[in-house]
Amino acid sequence: MVKHLVMWKLEDGLDRAQQAKDFREQATALLTKIEGVLKVELWEGYKAQTIDHDLALYIEFAGREAEAGYRNHPYHIQFKEFIKGKVRERACIDTEV
Repeated sequence: MVKHLVMWKLEDGLDRAQQAKDFREQATALLTKIEGVLKVELWEGYKAQTIDHDLALYIEFAGREAEAGYRNHPYHIQFKEFIKGKVRERACIDTEV
């Protein structure tokens, strides 16, 4: 199993709660349809004064092959297009368990 975590800092002036709702809807609608994706969660940081990122996307893949297929999948590309212009920083880590 591969665990994938992406964290974003939103562009200034965007409503974090609304963006969390929108990101969650898009992630659920698109990314859960990709073969090998076992779990998708969108997290919103709740302590604005102590967090480095506003939103985080957590995905579990069946394995490395599923994670590799995700990268160029049309639904993943569509999700990346959706967030374009809404985030100013991104951090990512993947681990295999």
